[in-house]
Amino acid sequence: MTRSEMVEQLKNEYRRRRMQAEQEQDARVREVERADPQIHALWAKQARLLNDAVRAMVARTPDAQEKAVRMREEGQAVLREIRERTVRAGFPEDYMRMRYRCPKCKDKGMVESGFCECFRRELNERMGSAYRTLDSFETFREDFIPAQPVEGIAGTQRQALCGARDYLLRYCGKYPAVDKRVLVLYGEAGLGKTFLLNCVVRRLAEQGVDVMNVTAYKMLDAMRNKYLGEDGAEFDRMLSCAFLAVDDLGTEPIIRNITGESLFMLLNERMNARLCTIFATNLTPPQLRERYGERIASRLFDRENGAFLRFVGKDLRAQNG
Repeated sequence: MTRSEMVEQLKNEYRRRRMQAEQEQDARVREVERADPQIHALWAKQARLLNDAVRAMVARTPDAQEKAVRMREEGQAVLREIRERTVRAGFPEDYMRMRYRCPKCKDKGMVESGFCECFRRELNERMGSAYRTLDSFETFREDFIPAQPVEGIAGTQRQALCGARDYLLRYCGKYPAVDKRVLVLYGEAGLGKTFLLNCVVRRLAEQGVDVMNVTAYKMLDAMRNKYLGEDGAEFDRMLSCAFLAVDDLGTEPIIRNITGESLFMLLNERMNARLCTIFATNLTPPQLRERYGERIASRLFDRENGAFLRFVGKDLRAQNG
């Protein structure tokens, strides 16, 4: 489920909660009125006074302000009598009040500045739970990584992979105030690229970020549907989500007029909108350039806007079964 779908689902739930709260309030009012029928008449009187006060202000007669003040005072007196009668009937003074879960937004989920804190908190929890089956930074096992030196880098495979983990942890901690809008994790199979990509997706989702996580095959399927005019919603979502993760880039088929053109559009549109994208691939930069061409490679490996993490060493899956 996408973030926008979760938002709509939660909005509907807030509407149901508010409706339920109103029904429960009505039931409490009827309960008190059965105990003291005069309270029903007092509620009607208070409503008439409020209506008359509004009419007096709208009329703008010379004594309109005086009438409105008098009616407001009478209305307050009626409310005091209702509270007193409620207590005498054996109920708490505020028994008939609406009971909101969140007094700040009154269970609407919205305040003047946008989503209420209660709504954002619950949305974040739901988004996080949707990705809890993914790998996490907390389950990263340093002892599973060989501590032997690796040719071509300064240090061991363990140091290199822990360095990539630490970089991505810092990146998630800074998001969305990050300089690098494109991340490329590249190296041979079994070196931890997908694991760390999933860690990033899960962490950002838990932070409430609008995340979309797809494989390259799923990405191509969405591109094809968009190109053929069948259903462009999935690709449109890839263009607009706050953070897009694409795993196994380079394994999808090259379809003429679709793969290259759509991938360029995806990268270009997201970079122009300053949206972040992370790719994991088994291909090297030269192989990616050969496969997709210079236009796409220049955006994947733009040093000003991107970061490129090379994964090296022995296959961890073979090492640890």
